[in-house]
Amino acid sequence: HIRTLRVPGGSMRALSWEQRSLRLAITIDSFIYFANVKPDHKYAFYGDTLAFVSSTDTVTFWDTITHQSWINHIPDVVDMCGVDEYCIIATMSTLIISNQQGIQCDAQPITLSVAYVTINSKAIAVAASKEIFIIWRFSTPSRQRIMEQQFYADGTPYTSGEGGLHDDTICCITCSDNHLLIGRDSGTILLFSLLNFKKITSINMNTKPYKMGLNSNSRYE
Repeated sequence: HIRTLRVPGGSMRALSWEQRSLRLAITIDSFIYFANVKPDHKYAFYGDTLAFVSSTDTVTFWDTITHQSWINHIPDVVDMCGVDEYCIIATMSTLIISNQQGIQCDAQPITLSVAYVTINSKAIAVAASKEIFIIWRFSTPSRQRIMEQQFYADGTPYTSGEGGLHDDTICCITCSDNHLLIGRDSGTILLFSLLNFKKITSINMNTKPYKMGLNSNSRYE
């Protein structure tokens, strides 16, 4: 199951997929509804650069001001996210930090099956599988890399051998300079501090979150 589309009416009569297109036609009662299916394109916009997966094994970095572009061979991209000067690109085996020209600034081999990544302007990147997330302070010209830390989906340190709750897995993540949000299948959203890596609180929703974002100050009060 990938998406759910809710439409008004009582009884669905017919469903048709337009040939060579991404449009659906749905007949409900005496009405016809049209829906456009949007594929999940992998991209990140940061600074003046748009980075996007341009084929199965390449990522294009396009400067939206000068219209210059750089193409890198990066196969098996799972997810990507960018902010200010850097973007993080997750593949099936590596986390890659690239600048606005597509130059690799840091990389971290991984063994977990990463599904989601996020990054903030303080050079902190977070990568998550369905059950574990990693907080990684990557290297920059002004700072050396700091060892990454791993946690279960419920915030328990991975080294403790406890926690995990495998039946309530991670479904989305996002972060700001100070906070990290972990969304889970049950509808629970966990709020963590990126200053001390401690859980602050949890928020219970009535439905599974798909995507999250934080505003410019992301203050929690």
